[in-house]
Amino acid sequence: MLARCDAALVIGDPALQLHPEDYDTTDLAEEWVQWQQRPFVFAFWACRNGVPFPSDLNAIFQEARDWGLERRDEIASVYAKSLNLSASFLEEYLLQNIDYNFGSGHQEGLKQFYRLANQEKLISGLRDLRIYSSRSNSIFQ
Repeated sequence: MLARCDAALVIGDPALQLHPEDYDTTDLAEEWVQWQQRPFVFAFWACRNGVPFPSDLNAIFQEARDWGLERRDEIASVYAKSLNLSASFLEEYLLQNIDYNFGSGHQEGLKQFYRLANQEKLISGLRDLRIYSSRSNSIFQ
């Protein structure tokens, strides 16, 4: 893409394989945090209204997160081979560059992102973001 285009949004494995010293780069998360003073949320699980889910949903996701964090070195080792990168680089990336939390600051940042997208007419309307809370075993707005 960068051979054909003036600019590109590069995410995931291709971003890890890019040599940033070869390009003028902007770290979107870094820019967002400086601008909004809130964490940037790159990804989250979502479902349509009315879809049933287990009452221990947060515990399931937390267990999966903890399982992955405990095996960070193993995961880095496996992906190092397929991405042709060093395991130490990937382990450091998983440790330092990914925020595995979704606290109130993250939620406020995500809501602000949607407010700004709506303000700029990038989305058609603004709806309440409903976030599952393990404290009450319910969804709140």
